[in-house]
Amino acid sequence: EAAAGARPAAASDSAAGTGKKRTSPPRQQPAARDRANPLERERDELKIALEAALARIRALEGAQAQVANRIGWMIEALQTLRDEGR
Repeated sequence: EAAAGARPAAASDSAAGTGKKRTSPPRQQPAARDRANPLERERDELKIALEAALARIRALEGAQAQVANRIGWMIEALQTLRDEGR
């Protein structure tokens, strides 16, 4: 049994006096990567959808501006006709 105040053996200490270091079990990196792949694909698909939506918004805003300009032009034309008819 360890004496009072003695520190527990660390992973780098000799294992059972053989002089070999203890090693950790292999990490489960492939499983984490496998879980991340669908998330990365979904992220990429969402980025593409966002870019398409933003392009559509810009197109709609441009169309809205053209409609507003045409309405303004039409109002001015009608006012001119009205004023000339007096």
